[in-house]
Amino acid sequence: MRRRDFLLATGALLACDNKLTSGSGGPCTTPASGAGLGYCLVDKKELRVPGAAQLKAGEVVLFNVDDNSAAIVARDAHGFYAMSAICSHACCIVSVCGDGTCSAPTINPGDCAVTPAKNLLANGAAFVCPCHGASYGASGNVLGGPATRALPTVAMRLDGADVLVDLSQSVSVDARTS
Repeated sequence: MRRRDFLLATGALLACDNKLTSGSGGPCTTPASGAGLGYCLVDKKELRVPGAAQLKAGEVVLFNVDDNSAAIVARDAHGFYAMSAICSHACCIVSVCGDGTCSAPTINPGDCAVTPAKNLLANGAAFVCPCHGASYGASGNVLGGPATRALPTVAMRLDGADVLVDLSQSVSVDARTS
């Protein structure tokens, strides 16, 4: 590789990295101080998920910043809840299933983006890992391997039209915010 090409490539990588990590953690994250989730390399961050507080009962969105900072925000009949969107088996970002067969999953949007709201499948696979095929139910429970641990339910709170998801704090799988 020529020196000029190397310098251009390095500059582009640094620019992308600074976009996500500058200041207090980038435009959609802030540092969080909880204990952490203790698996993969899930970052101790609080994620701002734009517009997620407007989900209707039975809807779900996926949001991610990078490979270590991704969240699922869902709303069921009992209220809002959030989970880490990092597969507990191979540390890949899970996808949202749009139908019972998960034939056309919604993949991670990347770069502080949120997917369009999808129907939250109460029965069958709601989420699937594109790396090795692990499937999870609406509450993050494992439906099919190779994963053996559920997606962790994490702390969240509403902030106007947004949802703030704290990837550093596990909560009960039954925790809901109304």
